[in-house]
Amino acid sequence: MTFELPPAPTEPDFGRCLMLCSDCANELGGGAIANPERWRCLNNSAWSETAPVQAAAVLVLRRLAENSPWAGELLEQLHLEADTRILLGDEPEEAEEAESD
Repeated sequence: MTFELPPAPTEPDFGRCLMLCSDCANELGGGAIANPERWRCLNNSAWSETAPVQAAAVLVLRRLAENSPWAGELLEQLHLEADTRILLGDEPEEAEEAESD
């Protein structure tokens, strides 16, 4: 299924879209994460040079980090490029502070 990263603009933007299974799309879209261990694949996806892939990984990691230490550790290691930060809706100052910590 095609999944557009939130917040979705009024007009579809294929630069914000990913092809996902329905379970992944549901959980990425804010549904309950049934099995956090299922998302261990983000150890690779989080380093993707494709901004929508990295942004999707960060969205899930942020949710998982509350209860899964491995997700928080991975988030701390990531360097997010400007295009990924834009997709995430992060403020440039916020992103720069996170990188300097």
